[in-house]
Amino acid sequence: MPHNGDSKEQYNYQELSTKLDEIVAKLQDSNIELDDALEYYKEASILIKKLEKYLDQAETQIHEITRKF
Repeated sequence: MPHNGDSKEQYNYQELSTKLDEIVAKLQDSNIELDDALEYYKEASILIKKLEKYLDQAETQIHEITRKF
């Protein structure tokens, strides 16, 4: 059963990406219950937003560093 994506825990990019990969694998299971699939989809959507934010922050840092040189 999916776990709640509202956790206040902090993860790095690799951990978030690994969690997303695990959810995708579960969603690809043809025997998954619809309710579980919906919960996994919600959790995956949250992870994707976190990953996008992480990448945006990294891009901003790179721009700041290259501006200094």
